[in-house]
Amino acid sequence: MNNPWKQKNSKVVYENPWLSVREDAVVRPDGSDGIYGVVSMKVSGGYIVALNEDGQVPLVKLFRYPTQDATWEFPSGGVDKNDPEAGVKTELVEETGFAANRWVRIGGFYSMAGVGDEFVHVFLARELSDVGNDKQSNEGITEVHWVNFEDVAVMIRNGEFLDGPSIAAYFLAKDYLQNEA
Repeated sequence: MNNPWKQKNSKVVYENPWLSVREDAVVRPDGSDGIYGVVSMKVSGGYIVALNEDGQVPLVKLFRYPTQDATWEFPSGGVDKNDPEAGVKTELVEETGFAANRWVRIGGFYSMAGVGDEFVHVFLARELSDVGNDKQSNEGITEVHWVNFEDVAVMIRNGEFLDGPSIAAYFLAKDYLQNEA
């Protein structure tokens, strides 16, 4: 697709080990001058829908500083752009204390395409085993709760499950499971 935006110049205005923020001077599609702030991620996102043999998934609750709210989410974290599967395997153990023997990447998406370039990979994990070794306090996780997979839809409708990438992961997993051969 032909890019209707023209970049005149760009400067990094903030950077840390995980991301950078740049301000681009641009010519908008209508021909007027403007600026565009872009958050550029140094890692990809990885979300895990870990399904046990009883049809339950673990949700983690943690306080998110930007929203000043605690949210229920699927286990997730920053993962290497070149090897997201290795990262999600680590995140699942750190956040829940469980490991999985079967993994399949079920989709991906840009988490906030209007302001950043983060690409999120979604994995379905199965054949779970409790390995302990969780690092929930390091992650800021205050609770891990197992719920029936289908009950996540009720939590979404009731406003109890508000993390956008987790909601997208739920629907990718639901579609995958419905169409599984």
